[in-house]
Amino acid sequence: MGHGSSVPQMMFPVQGMNKYGTTDFIMCKSFKIDFSTMDDETGATEVFTKGSVIWGFRIKITTAAAGGTSMAFGFTGTEMMSATTALANIDAIGDIVGPELGANASASCLVLTANDTFDATAVGTFTDGKCDVDIWYSAPRDVDFDATFREWVL
Repeated sequence: MGHGSSVPQMMFPVQGMNKYGTTDFIMCKSFKIDFSTMDDETGATEVFTKGSVIWGFRIKITTAAAGGTSMAFGFTGTEMMSATTALANIDAIGDIVGPELGANASASCLVLTANDTFDATAVGTFTDGKCDVDIWYSAPRDVDFDATFREWVL
């Protein structure tokens, strides 16, 4: 590996450039969702910017859900990242981890083509339930990846 490679920077950021937005650091954004306060059965949460790579998520139920019939998690404007989970299973399955393959859900990471929010999309009105959410993502680059990190061999 040459000195221009981004791999050493990911493995050894102290020795690499360590510049936000120019390396492939995977970051985690954490927040809470209260199912009982969701407007129009969609709990829009944190905005992720166009070009972000969404690697995965984890939902940890902290208060039992009640009232609705099912829920899915993901990016409504782009693609959902979890299968629809029935209310009876939301508490029973423990953590919900994605991406997972299912109806209207992607089983792979996503690259956002526009600014989008991570949503909890419910069927029915939930009267109770809370969760902690962790999203692992890479921020969009502010440099041209092809021009900076590609070496053409002819």
